[in-house]
Amino acid sequence: MNPLTAQTQLESYTYPVLKIIVSLVILVLLVLRNKIFSIPGKGIRVIVAVICAVIGIILIYCIYISFYEITLVKERRTNIETAMTPYNTKLYDVEYIISLIQQSDIIDIELLENGKLIRIGASADSFNAASSLTDKKYYYDSIELSSLIELKTILKLHGVEMVEVVSIDGLSP
Repeated sequence: MNPLTAQTQLESYTYPVLKIIVSLVILVLLVLRNKIFSIPGKGIRVIVAVICAVIGIILIYCIYISFYEITLVKERRTNIETAMTPYNTKLYDVEYIISLIQQSDIIDIELLENGKLIRIGASADSFNAASSLTDKKYYYDSIELSSLIELKTILKLHGVEMVEVVSIDGLSP
């Protein structure tokens, strides 16, 4: 494994943490080189200083790569935990879900559809802190819809009469 290239398939923090520790120890030795070693001659000291500066830059780059690897491991672990988390769902009739959306100006419902989390609902705007909401829009995942009929059509296209609801406005059903 090349320490200067990111290992994208890591599953443990051990390798990047060890790279950081070793790099920091070597950096400290480079900084304290004049106190540890006695280097005779001004010309040799300049050459050693340039070599140490280049090595220091490489070590800083290695530390940067290690932090990137740590974030990759964290993302991978988060994705695995999310994929393995069972959802507490409840079956609802599509017509009931449509009526809930129709009655509410703002609502967010998370559905489990073929193992994928889908968000549907309605949103509306308020102007100048008015108590009434206007410009009601509907959405299905990332698709914005202008009418409830479109939302109902999309839900019915999947050929199901019942949907698995994960949450309604962030609360378990």
